[in-house]
Amino acid sequence: VVNGRTTTLSTNRSADYVSGQWVEVSLRVAGSRLSVQVRSTETGRYLDSTGDWVSQPVNALTATDTAIATEGLIGLGRGPVGADRIRFD
Repeated sequence: VVNGRTTTLSTNRSADYVSGQWVEVSLRVAGSRLSVQVRSTETGRYLDSTGDWVSQPVNALTATDTAIATEGLIGLGRGPVGADRIRFD
């Protein structure tokens, strides 16, 4: 959210139904480049950019964002998509 405006930089969805499982989500930022890696703690597999789960570490999302040019805070959230819970640790 910048100046009250939300921007979606990238999206991805698992091709398989995932429920009741923990995943590790890593966000990496290098300048204006962002990447996200998602790893299933149950299977050790990684979500790729096409929504498939693969054995090798890959990025699930990549994006470029030049809108934020200075240091600041980061927030994670989930929009109103249903009754599911999401936790960040």
